[in-house]
This record gives sequence, structure tokens and C-alpha cells, in this order.
Amino acid sequence: MASQTLTKQSGTCSENENVEPLEQLIDGLLEPITSSEIAGAYCAICGQLLAQTIVSIRRRKIQRKDEYREKKRARRWLAERNIGVITFDEVCLTLGIDGDRTQKAIIKYAEDPANNPISRAVIGVLSNADQ
Repeated sequence: MASQTLTKQSGTCSENENVEPLEQLIDGLLEPITSSEIAGAYCAICGQLLAQTIVSIRRRKIQRKDEYREKKRARRWLAERNIGVITFDEVCLTLGIDGDRTQKAIIKYAEDPANNPISRAVIGVLSNADQ
């Protein structure tokens, strides 16, 4: 079975279209960026993802369905550890933090934020990692 290549056409991806392959488009966009800049951006994305997970799991008053779904997805991402485009384990590896300890700390923080090493300052640092 031949592999299918995704291609870009008017903001959508479609199979077997006779347009520029998506991989070439990405290469063209990334060509002027150094690998250290890409690595730094990836670290910032990982920090943001972890910070957003902490915020979503900690959320006590859920007022909208999307907040409920976001909290549920965050809990699943944290619990299963190896799902998603960027997994929890990849985030921990990228940030140089212990996955088991981080997972336990986030769960404990969600249950009792006042008596936990994760503070608003830590979330603030992670949230601003890309600035």
C-alpha cells in the first residue's frame, strides 16, 4: 500500500492533490530559522502546555462546557502520559523534569493548592517562558 502525502490547499489538507506538498511548505517557512531557535520555541511550547494543563486541572468553578472538556482532556493527557501531538512524557523530557514527580505534584496541586510546591509564581514562569 502506497503512503499518502498530505498537501496544503487553501488552508486545508487533502490527499492526492496536485499542489505543493505540505512538507515543502513547512521546510520553506523554517529554513531561515536556526535549530537553536526552533529548540527554544519548542521548549516554550512545552512550558505553555504544562502550565495550561495545571491551570485546567486546578479550575474549580466550571461554568461552560468547553471548560469541562478542557479539564477532562488535561486530566487524560496527564494520566495517560503518552497521548497527543506533544505528550506529557515528551514535555517532561524536553524541560528536564521528572515525569513521575511532576505528575504527582500536579495532581496534588489540583486537590490542595495551598499546601503544594506548585505556586502561582511557577505557573507564571511557565506561562511566560516564550517571552
